[in-house]
Amino acid sequence: MIVHFAGHGAQRSGALYLPVGDSDPGRLPTTAVNVSRWLDEVEHTPQAPPTLLLLDVCGAGAAVLYQLADPVADAARRTWVIGACAHDEKAFDARFTKAVTSVLERLHEGRWDISPTLRHVPVETVAEEVQRQLFAQGADYKQTVVRTPRLTALAEQPPFFANPAYASDPHAALRRRLDVALWEIATQYDPVLDPTHFFTRASGATPGRAAFDGCLFSGRHQELIRIRNWLESPDPFLVVTGGPGAGKSSLLGVVVCLAHPELTPLGRHLLSRIDAGHRPARRYAGLVGVHARQRDTLQIIASMAAQLGLTPGVGKTWTPVLFVERIAATRDPVILVCDALDEAVAPAAVSYFLAALLARKRSDGSRACRVLLGRRHTPGGDADELLLDLDVSTLSGQLENDLRRYADDLLAGQPQFSDEALRTPLVRGIGAALKSVPQSAFLLAALYVEYLSGKGVATVEEAAALGERTPRDLSAMLRLHVAEQLVERPWAAHVLSAVAHARGGGMPRDLIHTVVLSSLRHDDGDDRLPTRDEVSDLLADLAYYLRTGIDSDGRRLYRFFHQSLNEYFSEPSSSLPTLSVGQVFAGLLDVIPRAGGTPDGPLLWELASPYLLRHLPDHAVDSAEPGALDRLLLDPGFLARADPAGVSRHHSASGSRSARRAAQAHLWSAHPGSNSFEIGNGIALRAEVLPLNLTRLGMPVLAQAVGQEVFAGEPPVWWPLWATGRVTRTNLMHVLTAADAGESPDDSSLSTEDAGLDVTALALGGEGDAPIVALGDSTGRIRLFLLLQEGPHHLYDTSRGHEKAVRHVLFAEVEDASLIVTCCDRERMCVCVGPDHGSLAAYDGAARCPDHCGSRGS
Repeated sequence: MIVHFAGHGAQRSGALYLPVGDSDPGRLPTTAVNVSRWLDEVEHTPQAPPTLLLLDVCGAGAAVLYQLADPVADAARRTWVIGACAHDEKAFDARFTKAVTSVLERLHEGRWDISPTLRHVPVETVAEEVQRQLFAQGADYKQTVVRTPRLTALAEQPPFFANPAYASDPHAALRRRLDVALWEIATQYDPVLDPTHFFTRASGATPGRAAFDGCLFSGRHQELIRIRNWLESPDPFLVVTGGPGAGKSSLLGVVVCLAHPELTPLGRHLLSRIDAGHRPARRYAGLVGVHARQRDTLQIIASMAAQLGLTPGVGKTWTPVLFVERIAATRDPVILVCDALDEAVAPAAVSYFLAALLARKRSDGSRACRVLLGRRHTPGGDADELLLDLDVSTLSGQLENDLRRYADDLLAGQPQFSDEALRTPLVRGIGAALKSVPQSAFLLAALYVEYLSGKGVATVEEAAALGERTPRDLSAMLRLHVAEQLVERPWAAHVLSAVAHARGGGMPRDLIHTVVLSSLRHDDGDDRLPTRDEVSDLLADLAYYLRTGIDSDGRRLYRFFHQSLNEYFSEPSSSLPTLSVGQVFAGLLDVIPRAGGTPDGPLLWELASPYLLRHLPDHAVDSAEPGALDRLLLDPGFLARADPAGVSRHHSASGSRSARRAAQAHLWSAHPGSNSFEIGNGIALRAEVLPLNLTRLGMPVLAQAVGQEVFAGEPPVWWPLWATGRVTRTNLMHVLTAADAGESPDDSSLSTEDAGLDVTALALGGEGDAPIVALGDSTGRIRLFLLLQEGPHHLYDTSRGHEKAVRHVLFAEVEDASLIVTCCDRERMCVCVGPDHGSLAAYDGAARCPDHCGSRGS
């Protein structure tokens, strides 16, 4: 049930009332609708249908505040609210109602590109689209659309907004059920494991074919046997390599699906195609899978830990050193199957981590971890005994037979090639043509068969001629595919290039369209700009190129199904026009509206799509535009909403120290245990933590700006003016708070009794693995301690830094010098140089005063 109320809203002591025709302003509780009571009645009535309340009234956000104060588990919720404005804002001129009408009309017309696997559109997606529509109507009035927060990623959305793209015809419905089944299986596992990737590659399914339709994996018998034997051996390392399209991912996909302890449901679909003697001998309790594409070392560590059931410990976060130590103590030896190392965010850093894993021994002397690695050829290569090179491992004759079988299986599913008499000469020609290019033979075979899906043959001679014309390299194959599209769609190459630049799981259609428009307007004017529907049609026509995913807002994501396609359509050396990384970054920024509608107005990040909040740092780094990443990290609107994973990948790549500090504060503020803010409520979780961490890192101005973003311009209830905290870890184990003398909560804490001081001021700083605490006391003395895990270690002290009690202490850095600045109640400032230089030398704020030099200084 959906209830839309447009009218007046009145608040009394935080409660929201909806006055009706005979309401008495003096007796609202008895003459008007009490929204809180109505929400409770629906929530507490088991037979009540799911209900959405659309409120176009002043103060509508009070209803959402009420739900926040009395949270209900997402799976049990019966009531949802979308409000026209925050609790302290006005709703003007039925603008919300008009925006909802426009948004739902576009949804009904199918213009949102919601994934066809979703029966219903997420409530938060509708709310965000209404907010964008309100901005499009004009920014003269401030209305912040609010909604019921959702804290978990539910597979089933509330049944309010039907998705017109949800397939209805029998064939599409079957495809949808297969795709949904695979998606639901995938959501149960860590995303870096990426069972969808491993299963679709193992099944041999082409991009336009559902993986559950059947397994088409062909050949590679000797390679499967070698991997089977390696799994049973103590050998530490095996590299599966080969050119793009050789089948590395397919081979590793078979291993993961048949040997991973939790992927039995997927493995069943492969058993009929893989002979028993070629399969892994068993499922290995310690085997973990990782798809390294666009992942960094910490994401890989987090995935391995999740699959192994490991946690870093209370108050700790995973580091490579800590993880390597932990796996040495696991019950079962660890086997890592890692695909696409060369496509990781920082392949060299991941390689160093893998080397550390391989070097670690268990207490019995055996390897703590063994690694089965998939990657392209690298200069220098590995020793032959460590290498399984798919380019040379299969003899030409056997490869030709395997290719024939694979092509025949693909063609047999197409009605025009159901006659074996027509298929036989065609697959014979495909096998003969591609046996000479083993490094990409299976990829080329799949692409050519998809190209032929739109063709028909009437005679055996025509079929044989098509087989003989099989392109023998990727460039020729792609030119064959794209040539027909370019005749009527000269902008098609720009669309494909935009897709090639997509990061992560892919880019939404609307962003692809905007990037293409931005590029074409700059290059060629407005003569032949494609519409959004034309871009949708092209993506549908070229579906065999693409893999689609589902973004957090339900929209489809598009990316190429193979890395070699990304390279071809993004590199300037391509024979087709391509977009530069700079054009893509500029086009993505153009999507975000600016305050006041002016070119130099602040970006309105609350209107940015999930993809932009997740991947703009990636595109900023790709663009190599000076200061691009820094500007993002120092933009309070972006910082308040950015996805932590995107910031984490590049925080060390920023050019300025202030940007690196802002990124570090953002990462510290991620939700504990997940390295990610909770879905749908991320900005609320930043409300206090992020400004506090920015203040801790000496950025009070940015902290205040972020706070204003978080609180939507309202003055916060409290504001951090000064904070101490550990600056090299993501936890807060060493924040020093007031405590009784002698109290020492853990070995790494420092009590006033330990220090031997009547402490009147303190600060925490330092750049190493452990923080340094500076303590000032009532006598004017200053002492420095290093906080180690085993306990505090006294560093230096001054015999007499001030004549009176120390009132303020802070750490500062000027060029290469670390300074500790203190002040007493006479407002006399003392600057202590150190401790990096091995001494603590004290200086007066106005002149050097040798009488106050430290006992170990000069």
